[in-house]
Amino acid sequence: STATAVTAVLVVLFGLVALGYWEPPVGEIVGDALGAGRAVYDAVGEWALERLVGWLEGVAA
Repeated sequence: STATAVTAVLVVLFGLVALGYWEPPVGEIVGDALGAGRAVYDAVGEWALERLVGWLEGVAA
């Protein structure tokens, strides 16, 4: 199944890192993930947060 294949790939990758055969660019990966998170928040997050706060104020009133 797909879950088994994904698990096998992750085990192999962790094994390569543990044995020292591969050193992933962690800084670049984290930077890309943070950039993507900021882009998603800029596009949708602020709107969703405003709606949530408005709904909570309505419930509290």
